[in-house]
Amino acid sequence: MPGRSSGSAPLSGRGETFSFGPLELEILETPGHTVESISLLLRDRSVSDDPPLMVFTGDALFAGDVGRTDLAGEDKRREASELLYESLHQKILPLPPDGTIVCPPPTARFRLRREDQRPGVHDHRV
Repeated sequence: MPGRSSGSAPLSGRGETFSFGPLELEILETPGHTVESISLLLRDRSVSDDPPLMVFTGDALFAGDVGRTDLAGEDKRREASELLYESLHQKILPLPPDGTIVCPPPTARFRLRREDQRPGVHDHRV
């Protein structure tokens, strides 16, 4: 049931919010990668009600890529791709670009690349 929670209840659906002092997380259903995929909107109510401060995109959107749509099988790939397109274009991309920080999940490839780019990090393998 959508509504507010103190964070003790299990996740149950779209629009549900969880408050932690002035911080609020809102569940945003973003199916496509999987039918259960969600993103989380973070608001700091001590600053403003809108726009959201951050969106954690789950596996819908990565840095430079989008989530795979073949996990349910090739026969469902087109349907999953359409769901992902709608999730991105109707829920994530409409967020204000000048006020919302997009936080995609880290990937192993991204983490390794970032480690290689850090000054003083050297490959010490023998």
